[in-house]
Amino acid sequence: MVTALWVRAKYALSVFRFKPFDITTQEGRSRERYRRVLFATLTSAFAKIIITLIGLISVPLTVNYLGAERFGLWMTVTSLTALISFADLGIGNGLINAVAEASGRDDHVGVRH
Repeated sequence: MVTALWVRAKYALSVFRFKPFDITTQEGRSRERYRRVLFATLTSAFAKIIITLIGLISVPLTVNYLGAERFGLWMTVTSLTALISFADLGIGNGLINAVAEASGRDDHVGVRH
């Protein structure tokens, strides 16, 4: 089990580079996919760390500036606004499914509709 993890770690480090791989071969396409997944994962983790740090810094500053009561009101309004933006009642997922189905049938008119 340890050797399998070591092999995977070595492979992950082998695709960690800034220059893209040659995608004319199957091995190159595979390595390029792994390289892109690795960079997307690292970028996402970095963004989450930054967002967490900003939250840890901005909340105490905002509480001190607004006071507890106004801060509570501000958080309520902000949370409701965020909730409404996420509550699309499944329209986004339904649209993705309809477009994917029409695209799979090569129905370009259906994709546009």
